[in-house]
Amino acid sequence: MSTPYEQTEKFDPPNFHQRRLLLLLSPVYLHPASSFLLTTTLPLPQILPPNLQVIKASKELEHVLDTQFGAQGKGLHEKADTVERQLSPQLIKDIHYLATLRNKLVHEYNFNNIPDRKQFEDRFVRAEGELTKILAKRNYNKKASSTCSIM
Repeated sequence: MSTPYEQTEKFDPPNFHQRRLLLLLSPVYLHPASSFLLTTTLPLPQILPPNLQVIKASKELEHVLDTQFGAQGKGLHEKADTVERQLSPQLIKDIHYLATLRNKLVHEYNFNNIPDRKQFEDRFVRAEGELTKILAKRNYNKKASSTCSIM
């Protein structure tokens, strides 16, 4: 029987966001001095159960909305709504879907599984990818404006 780490190594998704999803949904550790996810070199514990994957994905999105977009509010729904002018309508829908799924898993007694795993993964990958693009564009524009000088 192979370890979860060996199973992860054999999986080679074709694009960055699928790799990012795999890292996010696997047991990882966030280095306190940076925003980079670091995997441990120790034997990894079992892959997180689906419910915890949804919670972890929601926390990741909530953190990005808080720290990078200045979102306000108690939960992911409210935070997304406070920054909706900065985000596309599809991104808002994806975030609300993920927030609803998370809330149902946490608060509804008989709701114990992700009804459509592929939809969850697709929506998270799309949301994370769009947020990454927005931040990259914002940083590019900031660099471009700071290097421009009038002689």
